[in-house]
Parts: sequence; structure tokens; C-alpha cells
Amino acid sequence: TSSNTLIAGCQNTVIPNSVTSIGESAFCDCSSLTSIEIPNSVTSIGSGAFCDCSSLTSVTFGENSQLISIGEEAFYGCERLRVIKCYAEDVPETGDYVFDFCPSDMIIYVPEVSLENYKATYPWNKFIILPLNDNENLVPATPDTLFAEALSDTTVVLTWSAVDSVL
Repeated sequence: TSSNTLIAGCQNTVIPNSVTSIGESAFCDCSSLTSIEIPNSVTSIGSGAFCDCSSLTSVTFGENSQLISIGEEAFYGCERLRVIKCYAEDVPETGDYVFDFCPSDMIIYVPEVSLENYKATYPWNKFIILPLNDNENLVPATPDTLFAEALSDTTVVLTWSAVDSVL
């Protein structure tokens, strides 16, 4: 529109850099949407913008993201949403129920300089917060990699004894 607001989209939508906001319910109930890249020009996401996108597995807020706010229920009911890459250094403000009914083991990658701020801010801190690393291909974590990450700051001592003979 003339206000640079995306008002409707679905499966193959490419959001142009001229868009500064995603309107209310713009992608709501788009069951064929599996991933979305939101350009760094977007500063706000409207209420319910991606609600009930049942196949959505990943969201990327572009490098140098200028995202300021995410409206209530924007990702409500995205039951397969596994990964969010958010390059916004300032933690975006969120409305109520933004990530309700998203997987509890969702991983949110954020700039390393902002890691502690995201970990201290609700509702971001309901999920696994890890630093973005520009040198690796970020993929959804498996239980094994999550376990390794959880133990990365922990010392584990294993002990065992040898059996001299078996009867």
C-alpha cells in the first residue's frame, strides 16, 4: 500500500525492502507457509500477522533488523515454529500472547551483544536463546545438540571400575 504496509501474503510471498510494517492478520491461517524472511526495513508486525500458520517452521528477521514491535498474537498457534533468527540488537517489544501455542523448545538466535537482554525479557525468555553465528549454517537443534549446549558450561566427571573376570 502507499503506507508501505504489507496487508496480505501467503506461501510464496517475498517481502520487498520497501515494506516497513506487516499488517494485522496479513498471513493468518496460511497453512502452506513454511518459512518467511522479513527484511530489515520492517519495524512493526501487526496483531495476528502470522497466527495459526500451522506449517511455519522458521522466521528470519533480516540482518541489521530495525524491528521495534510485534503485535499481540502475531505468531499465536504456530505449532511447528522451531527457529527464529532475530538480528535486531534491541529487543523488540511484544504484545500479549505473541508466541502462545508455539513449541516450548523453539530456538531463538539473537546477536551475541544482545543475548543477555533477550534472556531477561518476557516472552523471549520462555524459549531457548542462543547467539547468532555468521560463520555457521543455523539449523534447528536436535535433542543431542541441545543437551551438548546445556552441558557446555558444566563439568561432568564419569567414573567406572573394571571387572577382572566374569563368572
